[in-house]
Amino acid sequence: MLLRLSNRLPIELPDLFLMPLPNEGPNGTGWCLVTVMGQGKTNQHGRLEYGAALRHRDYRSCLVGALATYFFWRWHCSGEPFPCFRTSQDWYNIKVLKRDNAHLTELLSDSTASSWTRRLYADAGIKTSKVTHAGRVSGARLAELNGVSEDQIRRGGRWNADQMTGCYLTTLPRAFMRGIADFDPEWASSYFLPRETIQPPPLLLGRIWPDIDRWQAAHLERPDASEWVEPNLAAGGFLELLQRLRSVFLQVCLHKHSLRSLS
Repeated sequence: MLLRLSNRLPIELPDLFLMPLPNEGPNGTGWCLVTVMGQGKTNQHGRLEYGAALRHRDYRSCLVGALATYFFWRWHCSGEPFPCFRTSQDWYNIKVLKRDNAHLTELLSDSTASSWTRRLYADAGIKTSKVTHAGRVSGARLAELNGVSEDQIRRGGRWNADQMTGCYLTTLPRAFMRGIADFDPEWASSYFLPRETIQPPPLLLGRIWPDIDRWQAAHLERPDASEWVEPNLAAGGFLELLQRLRSVFLQVCLHKHSLRSLS
């Protein structure tokens, strides 16, 4: 998404949702991960700004798969309880990049984020002087190498937005999103992931964040709902995203297992 550190650290759970992309991919049922920038702050033209990402061709470089794995670790391994979606106060301030289980709503400091990023880069063999800015720099260069136009890269990175882009155009630069995910930026049907065709069985899906189903039933006002909830569009959007992310997580696990079996 070519995010700055100042974009990444404040992101909260209600800032995340998925957006259907009906004309994306060979079967026209694509979707993308979207985040609201700056917790609802607007750009100079008074419009909300967004970052968006498609699933990457290579699961090892996929932001969507990494987010699914991170949430699995948080709510299955770290001891953090699954969020309560009864009212907005219960979950609105929970950070995506949390400090620890005792400080879910507190902003991670710049120094802590930089320190951990530096350690992760060292473990991965990445050498750069731009620790927190490296992803934004290398992402723009990678998009250029993959044939993305300068105009689309500017839109993807929210650089120098003119009045037309800031006021009237969609905030999702489709060509940039395809190019950065390692697909043909100018051909919507080029976006296809074989691992996405694997449909995990419902029983297995139900083992990942099992509380999703009852909260989603409540927010959709289904007859089988067992919870009372405050009507909330953000909660419905985030729960819809989690439904998709648990499939993503299992697809990545099955894909990795099949690769190991072949080797």
